[in-house]
Amino acid sequence: VIGYLEYGDSAILADTLTEIFATYPRENAHALMNILGTHDTERILSVLGDKEYFGLSAAELSERRLTDDALIKAKKLLKIASAIQYTVYGVPSVYYGDEAGMQGYRDPFCRMPMPWHELDVPYRAELLAFYQKLGQFRRASNAFKSGEFVPHYANFGEIAYMRKSQHETVLVAASSLALPPSWFLIRAIFSATCSFVFILTHLIDSHSVVNVVAVHHYRIVERQVGGRRISDVAAVGICRVLGYGANRIAAVGI
Repeated sequence: VIGYLEYGDSAILADTLTEIFATYPRENAHALMNILGTHDTERILSVLGDKEYFGLSAAELSERRLTDDALIKAKKLLKIASAIQYTVYGVPSVYYGDEAGMQGYRDPFCRMPMPWHELDVPYRAELLAFYQKLGQFRRASNAFKSGEFVPHYANFGEIAYMRKSQHETVLVAASSLALPPSWFLIRAIFSATCSFVFILTHLIDSHSVVNVVAVHHYRIVERQVGGRRISDVAAVGICRVLGYGANRIAAVGI
């Protein structure tokens, strides 16, 4: 997942996920620990936002923090990474503090105390609310817990896959690109027969939400049927998915 976000090779991610799911017994696949970081690795937020920390001394790393611009980028990538972590097979296993945007480099800087007194800092509160919403999405669908994993589309930084349970099919579509989704990804969404569509990209604006839980600019908002103002073809695509049997749509904006 980290490699996908850093280099945009969605085909490798899709192939890896498919191979593991095809090789492991189902019980094992569904029990895998989905990890983005541990006490032995750099903090995931630091990894996603900083490419220049290699070779720095312990003294330098102890004080190093992401710049404001790097933090904005890292938050975007972490939201996509964690959403994939929560929607593929396996059990999302969050290293304490990642959900609150903790930073830190190699051991021991990845093991700092939980910032309990800083959880109301805007970027920390934003990420924490996002993780809580991911937990709600996952609990709401058995497809995430024990459903089949079916790759649907992967090309040029975009990926779509489905999780299928007996009574529900969830389509997850993601893009690591800071660009509008391609027509190929939109067509992949159109072609899926599913009951729930989970979008991990900047596809819609606040005026194009139809019975959708959406994340705009890192803010969770819930809206009922609203106006019909559509900002781009991707938003039109999301609305059209409703005609293919989707009754719930979640869009995660980056």
